[in-house]
Amino acid sequence: MKKALNCILVCCMVLFVSCKKDNVFNVSCIGDSVTFGWTLENPEEQSYPALLNSSLNMMIQITKAFSNEEATETGTEINVRNFGVCGTTLGHSCDMPYIKEQAYQDALASDPDLVIMMLGTNDSKPQNRIYKEEFKQDLDNLVASFRKLKSKPAIILMTPPHAFSQGWGINDSVLTADIRPIIQEYASENSIELIRLDSATQNHPEYFSDGIHPNLEGQMLISKCVMGSILVHANIQ
Repeated sequence: MKKALNCILVCCMVLFVSCKKDNVFNVSCIGDSVTFGWTLENPEEQSYPALLNSSLNMMIQITKAFSNEEATETGTEINVRNFGVCGTTLGHSCDMPYIKEQAYQDALASDPDLVIMMLGTNDSKPQNRIYKEEFKQDLDNLVASFRKLKSKPAIILMTPPHAFSQGWGINDSVLTADIRPIIQEYASENSIELIRLDSATQNHPEYFSDGIHPNLEGQMLISKCVMGSILVHANIQ
């Protein structure tokens, strides 16, 4: 039984090592304050990208511990980086467009193998709804800007999580009627993987510190929703 387990673990490492020549699989997470980790005590360690980075690399270290010496000496790692910016919108005409932030340029320069996008919550604010007709084209432009990178990253779209309050003018009814359906439609039309965070969070108000921003438990839930997809894209199955 032990030999069989060791064999499986080594095979996983071989698959992972083959996914990129420098043995690093880069994941770039772009989004607003939900991605950034606003209200968390320590976003650098508790946001969902940080949780993914630590847990995935812990898995790799455990795999190495059970593998042979050659596999153990590889520099394999998954690098999950957080490019979230509080208050940002998907829409380029809205009050705080993500594409005008330095984080967007940093994300483009991050050599991503996988990009996880979660924007739209702040687009539900009253001052931003006048630009709702531009939302789908803005989404296409954002996706296209990453798809044309030399690294040719895969894309994952996530719908904004359920909003349990109307703080900052954020409105879940607008998200439900206008924003999430456009993201879902766009993902379907372009064969892009979609993760429905609204479905995952709609029955869990206890996972949000102020009705809008996930607490640590909420960030852990998001990381669990994403982890399986990262493993598949990193060729660890």
